[in-house]
Amino acid sequence: NHPSSSQLSDLKYKCNQLRPGAFPDRGSSDSQEKSTLDISINPGGTKKGVAYVFIDGQQVKEIPIKKGLLEKFVWNGSFQVSPGFHTVKVQLETELMGVKTAKEQQVDFKAGETVRLSVKVDKVSKELIFSWQ
Repeated sequence: NHPSSSQLSDLKYKCNQLRPGAFPDRGSSDSQEKSTLDISINPGGTKKGVAYVFIDGQQVKEIPIKKGLLEKFVWNGSFQVSPGFHTVKVQLETELMGVKTAKEQQVDFKAGETVRLSVKVDKVSKELIFSWQ
């Protein structure tokens, strides 16, 4: 069930009539407009638990944490966001100590820029510490 040659030529004619820019190039122009959030989460002494990443109230990642006594654990990830202000939130829930802590900040993302966030846990207060670069 193939189109006839007259149907094909009619289709080619219609395609050629489309104005330039009717279908924007999804490659370079689109990716230049986006901003990137690179995030690194170090749960410190947390042996077992879950970390969550939220952007503008939407959960974008759930990171299970399970490690041995002397094991190091650092999670790294990247997210694409549109330029402008966004609220970034990280929440950590530990299974053993029952700690539930969260921190959020509003950040201005510039088009084409990468913003780096390093998240650590304060050993004493168990609060999250944000370091932006």
